[in-house]
Amino acid sequence: DFAVATPARATESVGGGVKLELVMVLDVSGSMNGQGKIGAMRDAAVALTDTLLTGAEPGTVAITLVPYDTWVLPPPGFLNYFSSLSGSGACNDWAIWNQITGSLNEPSARRNCSTATWRTVHPYVSNQTQAETYINELMASGTTSIDLGVRYGALFFDPSIRPAISGLIANGIIDPAFEGRPYDWDEPNVVRALILLTDGQNCCGERYGTGQQDTNTENVCTELKDHGILVYTVAYQAPTSGANLMMACASSPSHYFNTNASGIADAFAGIASNIQTQALRLTL
Repeated sequence: DFAVATPARATESVGGGVKLELVMVLDVSGSMNGQGKIGAMRDAAVALTDTLLTGAEPGTVAITLVPYDTWVLPPPGFLNYFSSLSGSGACNDWAIWNQITGSLNEPSARRNCSTATWRTVHPYVSNQTQAETYINELMASGTTSIDLGVRYGALFFDPSIRPAISGLIANGIIDPAFEGRPYDWDEPNVVRALILLTDGQNCCGERYGTGQQDTNTENVCTELKDHGILVYTVAYQAPTSGANLMMACASSPSHYFNTNASGIADAFAGIASNIQTQALRLTL
C-alpha cells in the first residue's frame, strides 16, 4: 500500500476560485424569424446559461447578453459614462475599431434606434431565471450589423468601463456582487469568452458598406483574441460570406460552428462544455 496525493479535482460548474466572464452576442435581425431559427436559438441559449449558472458559486459567473440587429441598445443610463459622445439618440456607434480598451473615452456618436425593451443589453446576469426571461423575450427585426454587435460585446471585457458598471449597480440593474468588474486583464483564474452568432452577413448600407463592416468586425475579433479572450462563433444557416467572417473571427477552427435550427442546441452545448473544460484546467 502507498499514499497518493490528488490535488486536482473535477467539477461540472465554475468554482474553485475560477471566475467566468461570458458575453453572448446574438443576431436578432429580421431574417431570424424564418424556419424556426429564433425559437431554436432561444432554447439553446437558455440551456447554455443553465449549464453554466447551475451550481456556480455566487459572483463567479457573469453572463452578458448583447442582442444586435442594425443597432445595439445599451442599458439605461449607460451612455452617460462616455466622455467623447456626440449627437442624440438611444444607441451609439464607434469611430475606432482596432482597440477595445479605454472604451468610455473613445469617440462615439449617438444614433436614433428602436428602444423596445427586449433589445436591451443585459450585463452581468447571474440568476438563471433572469437569464431565461431576457433570452425568451428576444424577437427578430432589422438589418445586420455584426461589427457593432461584437464591438459592444468586447466592451464588457474592458476594465475601464468599471464606473459605468458601478452606476448600473447603484441603479439596481446589476447585482452588487459584480462591483469591480470587468476584471483587470492580468487577473488570475479568469476565463473570458465571447460567443458571436449570426444567420446572415453584414449589411445593408445603413451604417457602412459591407466591406467596411467586415473589416470592422475582424479588427474587433483580432483585438479580442490578442487579449486572450476565447471567441466562439456560430454561422447559423448563414450565407457563405457570413460563414467566412465567422471562421475568421473564431479563436481556432474548433471554436467555429456551422449549424442550423436542428443543430444549434448541440453547438451551444459544445461551447458550454468547452468553457467548463477551460475552467477545470485552472483548478487542476
